[in-house]
Amino acid sequence: MSRAAQASTVSAGALETALLLALTGAAAPHPPRVERAGVAADGNQADGPPTDAAISADGRYVALPSTAPGPGCAQFFACLRGKDLTTGEVTGIDLGPGYAHRSPLLSTDAGRVAFTAGTRFPALLFNARGGLYGHDVRTGAVRRVADGRATVATDDGHRVAVADAGGPRVLDLRTGRSTAAGPAGAGAGKGALAAKGHAMTFSSDAADPVPDDTNGVSDVFVRHIH
Repeated sequence: MSRAAQASTVSAGALETALLLALTGAAAPHPPRVERAGVAADGNQADGPPTDAAISADGRYVALPSTAPGPGCAQFFACLRGKDLTTGEVTGIDLGPGYAHRSPLLSTDAGRVAFTAGTRFPALLFNARGGLYGHDVRTGAVRRVADGRATVATDDGHRVAVADAGGPRVLDLRTGRSTAAGPAGAGAGKGALAAKGHAMTFSSDAADPVPDDTNGVSDVFVRHIH
């Protein structure tokens, strides 16, 4: 193919793409990039490390525990901050000084945040005296909703899977109703809860979740809740 023909083909392809974007109203995709979420509202670097962060479904909001003194956090008591990646605004969504925060979960619209908090760092790690809290971003209200730690939430933020000593369970944050999902010692990962909270997977080596379980090894089960 001649250079002229190649140029004509490229031009035709570019024109076709431009027309398609104009007709559909679609924007050209952004190139891959990396941005740092753990910075202050003015863009200054954090002066301490964050821990396990969570991001909203649309990629705009991030909730991150941090031990950076700059935003008012303590070295051994991670605070919890929300970051709007579009505006740069940073807000506090935690219980204040004296609590260590971790494991945030965001609803799809980022209107609700669930997190685990405890008054002592070792207690938080082992889920002793630590609790699960819910934060309403619109009203700013924070309330303790359960003992234990949330591992995953439904898209609407209404239900969470809670891990505690008694086994995994599904908690409705609106009503407080808790439904057992597995036996003591069972494990449930971050993808364990169905989008509407009606089913949950768990792994267990117990012999009694279903009849005739005689293989003597850990299995994966599905608990149908409603």
